[in-house]
Amino acid sequence: MSVLELNGRVFDASTTGTLTLTGEGSATTDVTQGLAKAWTRHNAASVSDSFNIASITDVGTGDYNPNFTNNMSSVNYTMACSGLHDSGSHIAWGCFDNDAGVSETDEYHVNYCKNADGALIDNAFSAEAIFGDLA
Repeated sequence: MSVLELNGRVFDASTTGTLTLTGEGSATTDVTQGLAKAWTRHNAASVSDSFNIASITDVGTGDYNPNFTNNMSSVNYTMACSGLHDSGSHIAWGCFDNDAGVSETDEYHVNYCKNADGALIDNAFSAEAIFGDLA
């Protein structure tokens, strides 16, 4: 079994709790809280790479429901997202929709738009990262 020893504390597969490190100046960072709990890069429902994403449901044009492999502990999580519409000429933005404001612990809902009018579009690729606590 691999172990990590850091400042006299031993971490292995059975270690629980948090790992706090001093960063810039005297500020500390809880490493376990700062990690993405899920991420994916996909074209519609076709996943090219992911972490903690079991599948993606293609709801419609520019409208997707990625499903977590391991659920989130509550609906109080957040997402960062980006997308590329067509061969690099149009960048799209994602909207963390979660079914019109109803968050889920087993999936999230995202829409991708290109124009200011909010018309939904399918992208050449879309990417999301989820931050929060796992169940």
